[in-house]
Amino acid sequence: MLRADLHLHTTASDGALHPEALMALSRRRGLNGIAITDHDTTAGLEIALAKKPTDLFILPGLELACALGESESAGREIDILAYDFDHQDPTLRQTLQRLRSERISRAKAILARLHERGMAVSWRQILRISAGESIGRPHIAQAMVDSGHVATLAEAFERYLQRGAPAHVPRWCLTAEEGITLIHDTGGVAVLAHPGKLLQYQAVIQSLIPLGLDGIEIIHPQHDTETTALLRRMAQHHRLLVTGGSDFHRPTAAGEVALGRFLAPPRSVESIRKRAELHRLKSS
Repeated sequence: MLRADLHLHTTASDGALHPEALMALSRRRGLNGIAITDHDTTAGLEIALAKKPTDLFILPGLELACALGESESAGREIDILAYDFDHQDPTLRQTLQRLRSERISRAKAILARLHERGMAVSWRQILRISAGESIGRPHIAQAMVDSGHVATLAEAFERYLQRGAPAHVPRWCLTAEEGITLIHDTGGVAVLAHPGKLLQYQAVIQSLIPLGLDGIEIIHPQHDTETTALLRRMAQHHRLLVTGGSDFHRPTAAGEVALGRFLAPPRSVESIRKRAELHRLKSS
């Protein structure tokens, strides 16, 4: 039985650890299965697959931001986790490249808004902090802290970067239907990430089921016992897969590590692989 954490980030997106360091930490934390789920890139996954130790199973993963409306500015944004897909699929690679290009355009627009408000943050700073392919608001927030414009990452988001704040810039992203279709077309499984963080998450799940949603992440650091139990019941009722993970990016300021504390339910990986095989058979 795998002790698996199926929601991890590396330096390829907004995580603090290189894929090799993340794998080493995972083993020290008693895991023998992981999924690297970076935002809009498989670069970290590919490094991990090339360097993985023999006693660590790696499930291909990816996290896609998707909109319930026609765009992020028109509808609510959700995150969909892709598992066990073909990470070398040409259409997927082309789509991820566009998403990363849109991230760059958005980041530069945010920097321009910050500059208008007297907060100079250079593009060189962002590139140094990101160190990977997928640039996001956490990198900008860190640059704001490093430059002394704000005291904490939370302050950067609350005062300037979150939706409705003065430096927020809407981004282009796939719709939920497009995201799920893309994942299925590459032979993968689509799972709604951390639904408990969403307002009216039960209604969101209901709206995604007709689009082909395969599962929901029921184990997550921001899910309390009641939320996890409710999500588990929903999954059973709708015959959805259940997954879980720590959503690990970095240790906390106090040095606490969530990695290894929030495990996927038993047989999650087996269920994902069986569902992915069904998708591949349908598309063949």
